Parts: sequence; structure tokens; C-alpha cells
Amino acid sequence: MRIEEIEAELSDILGVRVPEDLEEEIADQLISVVSERLKPESPEELHRMIDPQWVVLAAGRGTRIDPESILNKNIDIWFGESNVLQLALRHLPGTRPPIVVVNPQIRRRIEMEGAERLIGREAIIAVQKIPNGTGGALIAAAEILEKIDADLIGVAFGDESFLERDMFLLTLVDHIVKGADITLCGKQPETVVGKGGLFFDGSGRFIGTREWAEMNEDERGEMLRRFDKGEGYTNTGITIAKRVEVLRRLDRLKPHLKGELHHVDLIRIFYDDGLKTNAYIYRNSIPPGVNRWSAVMEGESRIFRTNRRKFLDRGARVDPEARITAEPGYRIGRACYLLGRVHIGAQVRIGNYCRIENSILTGNTRLGDRVGLKDVVAHNTIFDSNPIRPPLGEPISGLKVLSEIVNCRFENVIIRSGVRLRDVEARYTVIPSGVNLSNLKLGRWLREDMALDLMDELVDGEYTPGSFTSDRPDNMMENLIQRSTRNPKLAAVVRQNLSDLMGIDGIEELTAQELRGIISEIIRLTTGNPDPYLLEKRRLREEGFKFVKDGGGKRELKEITEVLDTSGGNILILSGREGDGVEDIWLAGKLAERGFHVVVAGKELPVETCVTAEELSEIRYWMGIRGISVISSGSRMPGVNLFQARREFLNALVEADLVICRGKDNLETTEKLRRRRLFLSSILLTSLRTI
Repeated sequence: MRIEEIEAELSDILGVRVPEDLEEEIADQLISVVSERLKPESPEELHRMIDPQWVVLAAGRGTRIDPESILNKNIDIWFGESNVLQLALRHLPGTRPPIVVVNPQIRRRIEMEGAERLIGREAIIAVQKIPNGTGGALIAAAEILEKIDADLIGVAFGDESFLERDMFLLTLVDHIVKGADITLCGKQPETVVGKGGLFFDGSGRFIGTREWAEMNEDERGEMLRRFDKGEGYTNTGITIAKRVEVLRRLDRLKPHLKGELHHVDLIRIFYDDGLKTNAYIYRNSIPPGVNRWSAVMEGESRIFRTNRRKFLDRGARVDPEARITAEPGYRIGRACYLLGRVHIGAQVRIGNYCRIENSILTGNTRLGDRVGLKDVVAHNTIFDSNPIRPPLGEPISGLKVLSEIVNCRFENVIIRSGVRLRDVEARYTVIPSGVNLSNLKLGRWLREDMALDLMDELVDGEYTPGSFTSDRPDNMMENLIQRSTRNPKLAAVVRQNLSDLMGIDGIEELTAQELRGIISEIIRLTTGNPDPYLLEKRRLREEGFKFVKDGGGKRELKEITEVLDTSGGNILILSGREGDGVEDIWLAGKLAERGFHVVVAGKELPVETCVTAEELSEIRYWMGIRGISVISSGSRMPGVNLFQARREFLNALVEADLVICRGKDNLETTEKLRRRRLFLSSILLTSLRTI
């Protein structure tokens, strides 16, 4: 490979410009080693040689954060849009998906809540079944490590969210330049007492590490003397090593005082075997990992200080106490004043928790969840929905007197009187009287990420989500209001909002199911009651459990299998009421046992007595059903609405050989679907019909 090609590939692997972003001496050494010693013949060979496979250890319980271990420090502590684990993964240089080692409880959560939400990037999951330390975590990843082609393994931690990326980058570069077999990153600590110390032999060769509790008096004395001389280095645990050599020696790890295996003991094993050991000492200060709440606060403050400086440099006006997080790739417009708790998302987004005052937002701006605005003029702006339920998050409100909103799209937004809106698309939006509207579009529009050809593939003719002949929701409104609130003043506000809604031009263009969904949404947003039918749904769930326990569902299973190809295939079940969801999960498990790939879809949010995807996941957990998938259809109305569909639901529809429709609403909202359908009524009125 030519030098120019080597520099380009190094830049790709390390995530920095080589040689520009490295110190001159380090860059020269790295390029020299790669070109003269490693001598790769192709980019693929260079990636194999120096692009590490990172193993991220995230199976710890974190009892200092939560003594009862209900919270997990890696995935339950969030900063802006990213949790601790996602922030930690950003440190890692290289292009390979990381192997993330988790405990069985987190594995189950990933299955239920989704890897994209909890991990935030492509990753390979390994499970550490027993809590036997960092060495045990590395052993849990061994089967995966056996199958990859990387020459190097990197070991990092899922709770180190506040470290600088340079620490990992320079450890990797030092390992490559030194030609080491194993490299440990050490640091200069404020004290060596209670720490894991680095030890060297008489010739200065790195021997390995020992925990303070396991050191004898001579070793502790040596650490203290070296500390006084500025040479008392302690262990970070971040390690780079040759993959093959690690795998050959994992069975030689021995338990420590608490029965745990430590992966850094590999250094002593490498040393005893005559391999080249190396310690890279990171000289900058290192914040602690997320092991106690004081460390969380300290690390969060570091993030806020750093980001305030960045925003000031970019010309934004920043309150001295503003607490800002930012995703890579964001941009800030002129005259933006940031205060409070602010998240700036990627790609021209002023995002979550953001409070903006006396500002003008221009040019394809996107405002994220939980945004508050005051005295704002906004052009070409998209307002995201608010998925968090009370009391953690209230519906977006903040579009108030003196705000002028032009060419915008709203979803799940309460708009107060006195607001001027023009060229507005509004879906599930409470718009009280007195608001000046023009060119309002209420109802449905095709999602930006849903291509027209996909709709043509799924639907025969023009698609409408539901039926105009089904019962309109006039009788359900008052019942739903009474279920949602006992406050007469709040109930009066709800009735006024619903009256305004029913008087909007074009409301008759909505199907019965769409209108029922919008009414449920407005009542939920206005009253703050997330699930008025919760008690009714739990009663239905109990009936469902009794139905299955007493042998119910066997006839449906027999009739379903009679219309299916016995060689297997893809089945999508559109679940209906909460009680039906129990039988749907049971049926899905039985079909999976027969070799079918089964997906069960529930609602995005509670609506009437329909079962949500979250509730289906709970039912699956309590029934112990495995081998099936539970997803959200994205629908916020009875039945299915492709205009609201999530990507995973669209994929399930495309791949489905059979769609099982539970209940009348799912049947009517899929009438024009280009898929073979099978109808199941409620478990109390069981009947089966193929369409």
C-alpha cells in the first residue's frame, strides 16, 4: 500500500485525520511502523491487523448506584438522548461493532425494549451468566472472539461515559507503535491507597497489576514510594491485546478474594510466558466511572462545562448555568439563547428539554421532545411528538401568546389561544377556540420514511385506515371523559376541545377508527390520564389467563394450522383487546414451536381497551413464551394505521405470509391489504374466517 492509502485507512480506523490530528512524533512513528514493519498489502489486511474488536464489559450490577439493583447504571442513567453505555461506546476507535457483555437480566430487557434504544448502535451481545468479574465477562465473549478475524482485542467498560476518546486512541496507537502483545492503560492517580497498582521488574519491564487489598506490606510501601516520586501508576482496566494469545490463556485466570476473575491478570501470564507487555500511561486527569451518584454529578458537570464552551465558540448565547448535551452533527442558528436543561440533537436539531426565549428559528429546524417556547417566531419547523407519559413528561404546551408559527407540522401538541398559525398540518392536536388558523390540514399524511411504492405494494387501491360505516364515537366520548377525570372544570375543558375538534372542516373525512384514536389522544393530553381503561384491561387480562389455562385457544390453533403451509413461514398477529392479547401470545408460542416465525403487534399507546406492545411484552414475560417477537404497530387508534406505522411493523407486513386480525377494528383497517388474512374475534366470541 502507498503512504497515502495507509494514511487514509488509518484515519478511517482511528476516527481522526492522520497525520493532521495526531502529534507529529506520534503520527510519524505510527505511519513508519505500519508501512515498514507491518507492510499490509491491502486495506482489508490493515484493518485485520490494527482495527480492534472491542469487548465492552457492561454486566455489573452497580449496587453503589442502587443497592437493590433495580436500576442498571449502564442503561438506566441518561444524558440527553444517550445513556451511559451509549456514551461509553463513542470512545472506542475502530470500525467493528463492539461485543457488549451483559447479564441475563439486561439481555431480557434488550429483547423486550430493543437494542437500538438501549445500546444505540450496532452491537453484538454476549451474556455473562454468573457475576464472576471482568475475566468472567471476557470468557463470556470468547465464543464470539473465536470466530472473528481481528488480530487485536480491546477491553473497555460500559460505565466509563465521561472519559476522553484520546485515552483509548493513544492506548491503541502506543500498542501498535511498541509492537506489544498486550498493553494496559495506566493513569497518574491522586492516591494509590485502595487502588490497583502497576508493577515493574528490575529492568523496567511491565509485570502486571495487583489490587491494594491483595498487596503485602512491601508492595504497598513500594507503591507509596513511587507515588511520592510521581511514578505510582494505577490501573484503568482498558486493555489492548493480541486476540489469539488472549484466547489461549483465558483458562489460566484464577479467582481473587471475592471469587472474581480479573482480565488484567492476563498481563502477568503474558509476562511469565515471555511475551511483550506494555503500559501506556495517560497523563491527563481521568473522571471516575459511573459507580456512585457523586461521580454521575461530577461527570455531568464536565459535559456541561465543555459544551458551554463549544456553543459560545459557535456564537450561541448560553446561560452560565445552562446544562447542555449535544449529539454529533448538530448546528445552531443565529441569536439562539440557551438556558435550563438543553439537548441539541444531530442534523439541525434544537432538541429535548430545550427552553428557547426571544429567538428566531429559521431554516429546516427540528425541535425535539419536551420543548418549551416563549415569544418565538419559527419558520419551516417540525415539532416532534412527546412520547413520555406523566408525571415524567407533560404534553408539549408552550406555543403561547405572541408566538407566530409558519409552515409547520404538529403532532400531539396543545396550542394555546392567541397563537397565529399558517400553512399548518395538525394531527392529534388540541386546538382551543380563538386560534387563528389558515390552510390547516387535519388527518393523515404519508410518513417521510415510507416510500409510495411500499404503500402500493402493501395496499390495493387508495388506503384509508378504517371504515366509515363502523360506529362513530359519539357515545364513547362522555364515557371516556368520566373515566379520565373527576374534576368538573377539567372535564368542561375536554368537552370544549372536543367540540372544537368536531367542528373543524374535513373532520368527516376521517374514518371511525381514526376519530376514536384522535378523541382518545385529546382526552389523554388534556386530562393527563394515560390509560383510562387500565382497570378494565387488567380484568380482561385475567380473563385471558383463565381462558388459556382452561384449555381455550386449541380450536383456533387447529384451524389456523389447517390453512398454513406445514413447511413454515412468517405470521403477523394483530392483537386486539387486552384479554385477547393473552391468547395471541399463547397462539404465537405454539405456532413458533411448529417452525413458524411469528410477530405479535400491539398498539403504540393505550387506546380504549386495546393492548399495547408494552403490555404484550409483559404478558409474554409472565407466560414464559420464547421464540416470538413483540413489536409496536405504531398505531394510536383502534386497528391498524399505516400512516403511523413503525419501520419494524412495515417490515413484518412486507414479509408476512399470513396476517391474523384479532377483532373487528383490525379487520376493517386492513381491508385493502395485499396479504392473506385470517380473522379471529374476541376470546368470548371465538370464530375464525379466512379472507
